[in-house]
Amino acid sequence: MSHPLDGCWAKIERAHEHFDLLEAETQGFAQTQSITLAQTFDPNANKIRVVIDKVPAIPRRWALIAADGVQNLRAALNYLVWELAKWNLERKGAARDPALTTQFPISDQPIEVQNRSSRRS
Repeated sequence: MSHPLDGCWAKIERAHEHFDLLEAETQGFAQTQSITLAQTFDPNANKIRVVIDKVPAIPRRWALIAADGVQNLRAALNYLVWELAKWNLERKGAARDPALTTQFPISDQPIEVQNRSSRRS
């Protein structure tokens, strides 16, 4: 019999594979390629202005590898939330699966969470 979190762990392991690959491919990059800075002096303000002068190009492949790793971590969160929702329903005696929309909530906007006890009144 398999464990309910096997899918979650498999996604985490796959993410590690992606990040290990990315680390192997990027090893030594910082020693051979670096961001260069430029500076100018403003005598009127008596300040030195430092700006980024040059940023080395990185292979597009690295962004794709990183994105694959992050996507696997996101999927692992979804596996975890599904199994927790399923466990909660079983604990309450419900004989059904969670809603198909059950997933880990990720948002770039704050959400308001209502206290469960205040909803019952």
